[in-house]
Amino acid sequence: MRRIMKAVAAVILATSMLFIVGCDGPKNDKNGEAEKANPEVLQEVDNGTSVDGHGFVDLGLPSGTLWATCNVGAAIPEGFGDYFAWGETEPKSVYSLDNYKYCAIDDRLAALIEEENDEDEPGPPARYLYPIFTKYCFVSTSGYNGYTDDLTVLQPNNDAATVNWGKGWCMPTNEQWAELYFNIPSEKVTQNDVTGLLFTAPNGNTLFLPIAGEHDDEGLFDEEEAGLRNEDLGRYWSSSLDVGSPFSAWHLYVYAFGNRDVRGGDRWCGFPVRPVCSVKKAMKDDGNGVGNEKAHTFVDLGLPSGTLWADCNIGADSPECYGDYFAWGETESKYIFRWDTYKYCHFGNKELAKYCNDSSYGCKGFTDGLYFLQEDDDAAKVHWGSEWSVPNDGQWMELCQNTTNVWTTQNGVEGQLFTASNGNSIFLPGGGTRYDVYHRKTGYHGVYGEYWSNSFNQRHSEDARSFRMDPYGSELNFTGRQNGLLIRPVQYAAVDKHEFVDLGLPSGTLWATCNVGATAPEDHGVKVAWGEIAPKDAYEWYNYKYCRGEYNSFLKYCLDAGSGYNGFVDSLAVLLPEDDAATANWGSGWCMPTIDQWRELRDNTTMTWVKSPDSNQGILFTAANGNSLFLPATNSIDDEFPGPSVEGAYWSKTLNDSGAGHPWVFVFNCSTEYKVFYDVDRCGGFSVRPVRSALKK
Repeated sequence: MRRIMKAVAAVILATSMLFIVGCDGPKNDKNGEAEKANPEVLQEVDNGTSVDGHGFVDLGLPSGTLWATCNVGAAIPEGFGDYFAWGETEPKSVYSLDNYKYCAIDDRLAALIEEENDEDEPGPPARYLYPIFTKYCFVSTSGYNGYTDDLTVLQPNNDAATVNWGKGWCMPTNEQWAELYFNIPSEKVTQNDVTGLLFTAPNGNTLFLPIAGEHDDEGLFDEEEAGLRNEDLGRYWSSSLDVGSPFSAWHLYVYAFGNRDVRGGDRWCGFPVRPVCSVKKAMKDDGNGVGNEKAHTFVDLGLPSGTLWADCNIGADSPECYGDYFAWGETESKYIFRWDTYKYCHFGNKELAKYCNDSSYGCKGFTDGLYFLQEDDDAAKVHWGSEWSVPNDGQWMELCQNTTNVWTTQNGVEGQLFTASNGNSIFLPGGGTRYDVYHRKTGYHGVYGEYWSNSFNQRHSEDARSFRMDPYGSELNFTGRQNGLLIRPVQYAAVDKHEFVDLGLPSGTLWATCNVGATAPEDHGVKVAWGEIAPKDAYEWYNYKYCRGEYNSFLKYCLDAGSGYNGFVDSLAVLLPEDDAATANWGSGWCMPTIDQWRELRDNTTMTWVKSPDSNQGILFTAANGNSLFLPATNSIDDEFPGPSVEGAYWSKTLNDSGAGHPWVFVFNCSTEYKVFYDVDRCGGFSVRPVRSALKK
């Protein structure tokens, strides 16, 4: 029974280990002592072949990482070298928990370990049931006497490469191992009678890693004698702690018969160390983005919003190239996509530190009311320049609704081809999704494609919006923010192509001939919530951008403390340009009408209900100068009337000053009641007809 209880306790501990230690914002290795944990080791390397007397090879990796040609303690590439416990800098003869530098075993735990060693069928090791660590510990349940330090990367004085070879060298991070393994082809070979992996880079350079086995204490598991095993198994330490398990650190795992990946291993075991150093890479930056070496081109699909789509993905040099993969809101590509490597959380999906509107997902209840990516977190802007951005939901929908699309093969790559009525087209390769480590190499390439949008799930903050496509269709989707997806940037047309009509109004206001998202006056276009700029699947308080999930919890555009979240008031009564769907989608020359502009239109034209056997019923405004304006009857987003719409509802950008938080809406219907203005819930979805000021003569 005691053995069963130990097993249960071990399972409980393994599944509940990630308790919150602290959340000081986005993850940057600068929580407490962690500021010193990940030094940037950079060497100015010219055409040399060594640093501090140790040779390296340049494999042409994207990061510029240079790999040592030998293990620490070895004189030739085939030499095994020395073995180290993780965080220790000297080799030793025995590698066990008993003599691991960063743990403390009290008398109670020692007695349990001794008892287990005396039994014929030892169960789960007692070391997993008690807090033992005295450094590199991020949860109090595994720290000795509740100790935590939040360190997840080895400090220089605990790095076996740095201590033994000099400050120009360090142990690879988990990302550097993943970059090597997933960018450079490798094969099992025998070199000078030593079995190992040979990595051969596209530039012709090679790197040999001997399958050097490990030192561990096998007696704790199956009563075998502790020692070196090197026939088929190879392990190499990284400098990164596996925060999914406080007892483990990341390492390259190599099994001679084909199983190779990056995974966690017990910190007290003895693995070899293969050092790395970094070369500074000159990045051309013209002020518009990072590494902006060449101009990026777009395709004009003649879309109603004027959106221009890039002809390739970020990191790609052709339409068929997948390019780089990014977690949502991150601007640097990487190779390991897990919650513990995600920038905007502490260690898990319930510990978000940015872009969180649900306290149950926030670290210590954190929320920030953000809904769309900010500029610094938009990978398109960071890499390509301020005129580019990650597409919003409305732009993805517009692309699908205004093109014909088909799953096809282009230059040997499967993906979706979108062809517009003007004959132009864009191709989105089906690069799949990158997640965790084990599926990193394939990512389901050619089976489907998934691309980020710029918003996340208001109800489940761990998920973000994505556009998914496969041979059977395409749709807006939700996927975990920690996953690696592709990005196809967009920008708006430099020239305003939207038409308007001059009705000779006293103010000189010019009215657009179409709704936002429409290509003709009769088209309904898209519907948005008030203050939001993109359509969505549901229009409810729980997913409204400027509230805390319910009415009377406003975060912006609030005139009364009784309607604001925790008494919030900002006295904004008119939409700002960044929240105006007309301005955001059509450009700075356009905006949503004010309530006064709607009244002016009503009072200075003749209004006629236009009946039609199809769905293009609506109201016709005829001015004294003979010009006219047609507004289709679009109804609200939740209209359930079958057949042609019998009423129309259009936003103004003006908030009702009653203090209740309702915007004004222009409403009309087929029974001549088309002069009424209602104040309605701003979370609803209504149409937008833009206006602009009179042109200067």
